[in-house]
Amino acid sequence: AWVNRDVLKRAVAVQQRRLFGCLDLHVRCMFFLMFALSAYLHEDITNVYMIESGLRTEFSVGLDELESVADVWHWVNTSFLPKMFKQTDSEGELLADKLHWSKVLMYNQLQGPVVLKQARSKMERCEDPSPAIGPSSSVGIAGHMMCYLQSSTSTDPFGKPIQVSVAEPVDNEYAGGDVTVEERLAYYSSAFEAGSRSDGRRLRIMRPQYIHRLPSGAADDDSFLVFLYPNTNYSLIQEHVNYLYDRAWLDLQSKELTVRALLLNTEVGRPRLEEVFIQFAFSRGGGVFTRITLESLFLRTWHNMTSVAADLMYLLCVIIFTGIELYKAWKSFRRVSVRKESTFKKILAVLIVVCGWLIVLGLLVQETMRQTVVTRLREVTHAQMQDVPADSNTLGAELMDDTAIATKYNGWFRLLLAEYHLVLLVFFFTAFEAQPRLGIVIHTLESSFIDILHFLLVLAPTFVAFAISGCFIFGRRIEEFSTFEGAVGMCFKLMMEGEFDWAVLSEEHWFTSVLWTWTFVILMVLLMLNMVLGIILDV
Repeated sequence: AWVNRDVLKRAVAVQQRRLFGCLDLHVRCMFFLMFALSAYLHEDITNVYMIESGLRTEFSVGLDELESVADVWHWVNTSFLPKMFKQTDSEGELLADKLHWSKVLMYNQLQGPVVLKQARSKMERCEDPSPAIGPSSSVGIAGHMMCYLQSSTSTDPFGKPIQVSVAEPVDNEYAGGDVTVEERLAYYSSAFEAGSRSDGRRLRIMRPQYIHRLPSGAADDDSFLVFLYPNTNYSLIQEHVNYLYDRAWLDLQSKELTVRALLLNTEVGRPRLEEVFIQFAFSRGGGVFTRITLESLFLRTWHNMTSVAADLMYLLCVIIFTGIELYKAWKSFRRVSVRKESTFKKILAVLIVVCGWLIVLGLLVQETMRQTVVTRLREVTHAQMQDVPADSNTLGAELMDDTAIATKYNGWFRLLLAEYHLVLLVFFFTAFEAQPRLGIVIHTLESSFIDILHFLLVLAPTFVAFAISGCFIFGRRIEEFSTFEGAVGMCFKLMMEGEFDWAVLSEEHWFTSVLWTWTFVILMVLLMLNMVLGIILDV
């Protein structure tokens, strides 16, 4: 029997698409794996966690008990300084070589100064923002009080006008030179003038949704800075801090204090600088909120040849895929017969190419920043080896500045790496349709997409209503519900897990708590989520 020519051509075309589709599936899988391996080896997450978890635990001790300026001073003197500026060995004997001083948890050595940066508010007579009504309107409700607005910034010199005794510098305190009493007093008192020594630029944890409500920092020119160097004898560091305390460096006008330090670790994986950033926000509602941030900056690009090979393979995949997409675009421009693709797949292909090259470019920029930091670090290391006096040392500021820029860039670049994994995952799924059994997954999602979208139009306002009502009912006493963002996150957690702490929710207004909790469980957990399964199974 003769077979129709057109039917035969269609059958051959279908088989050809399946063949190339199956081959394309393997190529896309290889693309995803090479990128994932390259990113994982660059970020070295496991070793980063090993270092940062220990440092975070070490510096977090006592932070949950801070309630006032006096508590902050106590934490600095009794917890932070002894850990950061340790100058004795495991047996308590003073280390003779200053290059062995200031090691945190034995293996993380301080590089450059510890910088304390304070932002201050203006002290002004309180103004009543309410309408002027009645005989006392000229004064206002709080017109007799002094206020410290957290939105204002003060750059005025301050400090108690008292004479604080400073010990006479002794000979050979520093191998790099001697200092006078006048130089030391100038070094100490510089902390009371804004930007005089610029660095170039509960746990009451500060939750992200509270950051914009708490006192914010200021630029270096508007800040008051203190520099504590690792080659300084611990008794002199204590004298410096006591000088600041006696002259009230922190007071009612202080709105934010940040502590920054750079620790060098060469023991775990690649050599890296660990930036320690501790922030204290003095809330005008009372209390002290704290936040610890740690960021690793690797000082070497690759750990071994496996990382180099993974980078080269990823670059090869980007080049190949870019060539394929350019060839398709050229054929489409020349109106050559080519299989039509959906708009979504075209956009996805462009996104893969653009983000792929952005990551390659980002790695080059990252390498440039790394070399800048390495150069600064060598300058600081040389100064520490020369034992330059802290009173006249101006190095370390550029290292702090360049490291801060690099770590901020790395944070955004890490986010790009994480999101690109998800884009590649979708790119990998779109190749399933070439294989009949794998294509069932894609066809099911495509068929149920419209129904799920309409379902979300019902789910979203219902969910938001529960989040807002939960904020009103529980927000005054439960931190997780105290902001709308936190209430949304908590409601999502309750919806996914179906679990809640009934003892906490029902501490006040028992009947209202019962009504909110059970309606949420019935509507959101039992009804809404099962409707999603019903929509998918109906397809």
